[in-house]
Amino acid sequence: MSRRLRLAAEWLALLLAYAALTGSAHPGNLALGALVAAGVLALRPPLPQAPLRRGPAAAALAALRFAARLAADIVRCGIQVTALVVHPRMPIRPGILAVRSGCRTPAGLALSAHAITVTPGELVVEIGRDGTFYVHCLDVEASARAAEADQARRCALLEGPGGGGEDAR
Repeated sequence: MSRRLRLAAEWLALLLAYAALTGSAHPGNLALGALVAAGVLALRPPLPQAPLRRGPAAAALAALRFAARLAADIVRCGIQVTALVVHPRMPIRPGILAVRSGCRTPAGLALSAHAITVTPGELVVEIGRDGTFYVHCLDVEASARAAEADQARRCALLEGPGGGGEDAR
């Protein structure tokens, strides 16, 4: 996509977001939104251009697989956390677990951390400079058994083959 076409698409997306947030399609409001969108684009730093490793269709399919797996993890972990909470003794063993991210890209790192955090029972509390996630877990022993494999699977879904390998970040 050419630079001008990409900028036009970004400007239009910002304008539509502005109109949606203000809830008004009045011409004056849209003119102000157009100025705000142009200002945001003019003031933001240039975005780095990463090479596209897979075609758009493959990337869309990977995104769908990641979303489906995340939804399944949320449901599965939600049931597990519910069982812990309603248990008469509430048998939790909280703790902090260090998990190597294995992600090669900042987007993979961020989306993977987000996926951990939205899953019930675990929360990324810090990301080390080397990309290690420090995850608070309700049941640290159960989480430790699957953490590395789950993270490698997330990286593979987000970054394609080779994501989550030893040479990663």
